Amino acid sequence: MNATMLDAALAYAARGWAVHPLVPFAKTPLTAHGFKDASTDVGQITRWWTATPDANIGVATGKISGITVLDWDEKPWEEKFGESVTLLALVQKHGLLPKREVDVAISLARPSEGRLMARKVTDYKLGLFATNDYPATAPKIRKLADLAQHPFIGYTEEHIFAPELNYLHNLGANIKVPIKSSNLIAQFNAAKSGLGICVLPYFLAKGETKLKPILRDEFILTRSFWLTVHEDQKKLARIKRFSDFVCNEAKRCQDVFLGLS
Repeated sequence: MNATMLDAALAYAARGWAVHPLVPFAKTPLTAHGFKDASTDVGQITRWWTATPDANIGVATGKISGITVLDWDEKPWEEKFGESVTLLALVQKHGLLPKREVDVAISLARPSEGRLMARKVTDYKLGLFATNDYPATAPKIRKLADLAQHPFIGYTEEHIFAPELNYLHNLGANIKVPIKSSNLIAQFNAAKSGLGICVLPYFLAKGETKLKPILRDEFILTRSFWLTVHEDQKKLARIKRFSDFVCNEAKRCQDVFLGLS
């Protein structure tokens, strides 16, 4: 069973947040009454995620969970240029571009086939992260070899959609990964809950006071975001303006992507 989503759901419930299962990788409820079925009951939550281990997690807001969410839907691109561009983020393959179903794709690798034009948006750094008190309750970590004594949080092998995400082998053959998920945010939340060590992008971990980097000088990975468009569309004014906008914003925030701030 994929324990990560279950553990994350139980961690939310422990905070008093009522949760309910959603279709994997989507926002559609799996239960008959959606958020009205949300619960903090450990038994009920365990049954839901045992039945569907990869179920996404919905949290019922309001009085039942004691939280309020403000959805700020900002569209700086459309407000600035009065145009719309269809963007597909973090794709494994670029099949929708030749079919003209999307205008722009963001991926982790430069496409190697098809009439596609790619532009590097930015490099970004990843490192090892754990909770601030994690080393105090586990064997000391002084070097990379010590990591074999610790549980890791990582991707489900069969659901790694890009080889660039298959990075735990960089840590050695003895790494144990008992907690797995195809969802990076689920991994992030599992790490915040103290369930193990996780490889995370610095831009995601930035500002999270519960996490701290481990062996920062000994382990760091570099990956890249690529922006891809169809060759026939690269000269369209709206595509060029959008591509420039994305790349310029990434450049402005480069220190965040590179873990320098």
